Amino acid sequence: MGTTYQYYQKYESGKRPIPVDRLEILADFYQTSVDYLLGRTPVKKPYPKK
Repeated sequence: MGTTYQYYQKYESGKRPIPVDRLEILADFYQTSVDYLLGRTPVKKPYPKK
C-alpha cells in the first residue's frame, strides 16, 4: 500500500486520518468503493470505472 505498518495501525485506530490515495488503493484491493470503506453506503459493489 506504500505505507509503513506503524502508519497503517494509526489509520486503523483513528489516530491519523488515512489519505485519499490510500483509500483508493484499499478500495481497489477489496474490490469495493471508498464510500463503503468509510461507512457511507452499505453497498459493497464498487462503482463502474470510467
